[in-house]
Amino acid sequence: AEEAAGDTRAEVHARVTQLEDLHGAALARKADAAEVARVLAETKAELGGLQDALATRASAVAVAALEAQVAQAGQLAARLDALQRDVAHKMSADRAVYAALEGKAATEDVNKALLEVCRELEARASLEQVEGVAARTEALAAAVASSNLAARWLWKSGRVKAGGAVPWDVQASNTDPGVFQWEAGKTLVTTALPGLYHLSFGFFARKRPVVQVMVNGEPVLTAAGPASSNLVHHASAGGAAPGPAQLMPSLLSQPAGGAGVVPAAQPHSAGNVTGLTASEFLSLPPNARLALVFQGEPDKAEGFLMLRKL
Repeated sequence: AEEAAGDTRAEVHARVTQLEDLHGAALARKADAAEVARVLAETKAELGGLQDALATRASAVAVAALEAQVAQAGQLAARLDALQRDVAHKMSADRAVYAALEGKAATEDVNKALLEVCRELEARASLEQVEGVAARTEALAAAVASSNLAARWLWKSGRVKAGGAVPWDVQASNTDPGVFQWEAGKTLVTTALPGLYHLSFGFFARKRPVVQVMVNGEPVLTAAGPASSNLVHHASAGGAAPGPAQLMPSLLSQPAGGAGVVPAAQPHSAGNVTGLTASEFLSLPPNARLALVFQGEPDKAEGFLMLRKL
């Protein structure tokens, strides 16, 4: 704007100087009135044009100044927008920080929680105590397991194998199949561990049978009659035992009412309610093979065998 104003002043000064030169030339020639009038008319015209030029230049200067002000206003508005965005961003960050601070627990709450955790840890048993309890529990479990080594088998088919050997059809229970080894339908039961065993068996038939207990193919017990007192021990430390061929006929042929008698069972409306049962303790070698031989009427008969390791 200042540069445009300077150009206008220089142009006005040049026109004024030119008009003065024209007036001076007219006066020097002593021009007539018509020429003077012409010069004055031209001068007036020049002054009018100069006035219009000045007005136009003034308008240009004003417009330039106004444009400069608009440009400055635009720059100021841009700076204001940037400042507003910066303030909004900072306010958002402050709100996020405030929300995070509100979500965090107070120091007192944290200390209280830590104290509760410490009290719970102090109330719990130490690692050594836990290991001691675990060791005692394991030893107790082993002792209970060893005291409960037992198995039981059932004879339900009513049929016997060659020589009257009883096949065990069903295994009712077995706490350790590694100790008591059995196969379905087989006559032998094997005890893997040596030592003392409690043996129990029972047979239920229309007539009470004679039953022999065999260990490794040799008879060790023979049961006959309604009472467990009618047990004949075959093997002892004193001498040789009678064989089954000699013992069975003598037991079956004893008179009624005598020791070892095998009387007919009294009929009962429910069937074979009572039977021949026996309980005995044996000292067995390792991997002993047990079998029971049934002499009687196996039709519709059934029985059980139970062993427990002492």
